[in-house]
Amino acid sequence: MKDRRRSLGVAVIALTLFAARPSAAQRLTDLGLNLGSDSSMVSAVNNSGMGAGVVLGENELGAPTSRAAVWLPGQVTATILPSLSGYTDSMATHINASGLVAGYCANTLEGQFQACVWSVVKGHWTVRGLGYLPGTTHNMSMPLGINAAGQVVGASWEGDGLEAGFIWDAVNGMRPFTNLSDGPNGASVTIKPAPDHGLADNGLVAGTALTANGSDNGAIVWNSKTGEVVFHELDGEALAISPSGTRVAGYLPPSAAEWMNRNLVLWTWDDEQGEFVRSDLGHLAFSDDPAKGELWGWILRPLEVTDDGKIVGEGNVYYDTDGDGYWETNPSLDWFYSNGVFTDLASVLPAGTSNDIQEISLSAGGLVAMNVLGPGATVYLWDGEGTASALPNLGGGYSRAWDINDDGVAVGFSFLTSSDSSPHGALWSTPGLSALKMSVPTFSLKGKTLTVTVKISASNQNNLAATDIAVTIATLNDAPTTTALPLSIGTLKVGASKAITLTF
Repeated sequence: MKDRRRSLGVAVIALTLFAARPSAAQRLTDLGLNLGSDSSMVSAVNNSGMGAGVVLGENELGAPTSRAAVWLPGQVTATILPSLSGYTDSMATHINASGLVAGYCANTLEGQFQACVWSVVKGHWTVRGLGYLPGTTHNMSMPLGINAAGQVVGASWEGDGLEAGFIWDAVNGMRPFTNLSDGPNGASVTIKPAPDHGLADNGLVAGTALTANGSDNGAIVWNSKTGEVVFHELDGEALAISPSGTRVAGYLPPSAAEWMNRNLVLWTWDDEQGEFVRSDLGHLAFSDDPAKGELWGWILRPLEVTDDGKIVGEGNVYYDTDGDGYWETNPSLDWFYSNGVFTDLASVLPAGTSNDIQEISLSAGGLVAMNVLGPGATVYLWDGEGTASALPNLGGGYSRAWDINDDGVAVGFSFLTSSDSSPHGALWSTPGLSALKMSVPTFSLKGKTLTVTVKISASNQNNLAATDIAVTIATLNDAPTTTALPLSIGTLKVGASKAITLTF
């Protein structure tokens, strides 16, 4: 017996635990009850589950106001962010991995909108106005994105109403995307940044090159760290860049003769060649439709691209309905691309569902959130297979999601009743685990049986219970257990322990 105890003292027990992760987020959290106001909307969420958006209310005169706000992981009450002096309203629109928030402060009476960044300094939220580009007279600047390094891309409006792009960081301040050096053939270049997802964490900016008179002049990617143009295609646009900066999605005409059409294009960084390599991905399979008329043309516009090349986008297909050689109708397209396959997102919705899809978001793993209008509005989630799942609403039949993070947490807003005019911030999440760790196990000897205590030490960012946990592999000194596996543990709350018995 003494020898046996000694052998158990050095025994190696190995457990592999699995926690179910449903593909569709099913739990809806109401974020609308905030500081005396029941109106709020969440615009963005980071991978920590921290949301950014706006809380709506009234000032002392009864006029409507909006205040930028954040929701910390697991909390339903917003933290109101400070505003710039002299500005009456604000809104948070973007958030990065470390919780740095971008948005704008506004004085609607004066017609002023200024891009802002909020950060925590010595335990308190502070606001910093990014200003306006030199020479702009409309007192308007807005953010279009923020990356992990804290850089912000955005737009500022010039006196003649033209939009001018900029990049900002805490060291260099606001820099315009005008007259940048090292353009094609040694010429200077101006950039219109992509409308969203145009800034990578490594500082690369994707967008559209502009001529001196503001006309589009092709897809372009610029390195904000070196000030160099990485590539410039003399047609089309670059409309999205992946978080790591290794993939750029855009569109180009298939040929000079087909200048009216726009096919999907993906540029992928090649380390060996030291440049982006272009892949022409084509378009969805569509053809003449007698009910719509003769196929006249098409355009695909990517909205977001992941580091492994998954893409979501929108577009239109044009039909000549009366045979006069010109298009009269242009039904919209909403699509997903992965590994050479296009999917019409309308085709993955349940039968009888409206195909009016808006505001598509894409997670790093390829989870697609989309808003479907009519009747009302419903958020659908699709994991790349089968039929998309409708997410719950707060009772009013109208919900919209504006962002989704890598763990499949989606944020937006929902209404309580069909006649309600006050949106509630909403967060949809998947019960389960982002990570499952086992504490240092304790075990007792009962013949050849070990009793092991496991503890849930990490859950998803909303501190939800872990569900459908199972022991899938268990060994003692490399010998497998004779217990039938998988062995179900059931549901555990965060921090709870559960003893399981294994026989070897």
